Amino acid sequence: MIKGCLIICLSFFASFLIAQTNYLDSVEQSIQNLSAEDQIKAVLNLPYDKVVANTTKAETIYLEALNKSKKLNNQEFEADVYNQLALVYGFLGNYDKRIGYNIKAIKIYEKLGNKSKAGSTYGGLGFSMYRRDIEKAKMYMQKGMKQLEEAKDYEALNPTYDNYGIVQEVSGNVDSAIFYYNKALVLKRNQNDSIGIPFALGHLSGAYLVKKDFTT
Repeated sequence: MIKGCLIICLSFFASFLIAQTNYLDSVEQSIQNLSAEDQIKAVLNLPYDKVVANTTKAETIYLEALNKSKKLNNQEFEADVYNQLALVYGFLGNYDKRIGYNIKAIKIYEKLGNKSKAGSTYGGLGFSMYRRDIEKAKMYMQKGMKQLEEAKDYEALNPTYDNYGIVQEVSGNVDSAIFYYNKALVLKRNQNDSIGIPFALGHLSGAYLVKKDFTT
C-alpha cells in the first residue's frame, strides 16, 4: 500500500516538473520572433511559480535575457534580470551569487536614481539573509526603508515594514517589532490590503504575547 502511494506521488511530481519545463520551453519558443526588447519583457514577466519550479531552465533563460539587455545597453533591464537571477540562485542555495546579483542590481538602480527598485531590492535581500547574518540583514533593510520612504513608495514599504518587524522580533527587540508592525498595519489599512491586514494583526498579537501583554 505504502509502495503504491509512493509510486503515485513520484509519478505526480515527475508530471509536475515536466509541465513546468514544458511551460518555460513554450514561452522561450513563442518569443523567438519578437524584438529583443519584447523578449526581455516577456522573460521578466514569467510567473513566480513557474520560475521556482524549474530554476535550472529559468537560469538559462535569464542569462540569455541578461546578454540581450547588455547588447541593448538597457541598464534597467539589466538590473531587473540580475534580480531574477538572484531569486533563482537563492532557490538553488547559492547565496553568494544571490547577494552578488542583488548588489549589482542595486548599484544600477541607484545610478539611475530609481529609489523604489533599489529600496525594494535592499529590503528583499536583507530579509532573505536574516537567519544567516542578522546584523547585515538589518543594515540592508534599513537602507531599503530609507530609499522607499524617500520615494514615498508605500506599496513597497507595506511588506518591508512588516518584514523588518519580524527581524526585530527575532533579535529580541519586541518593542521595535511592534512599532514596525503598526507602521505596516497603517499602510495595509490605507491600501485596503485584505490579505495583509490579518497577517499584521497576527504579528502584533504574537509580539504582545511575547511581552505577556494581554490588554492591548
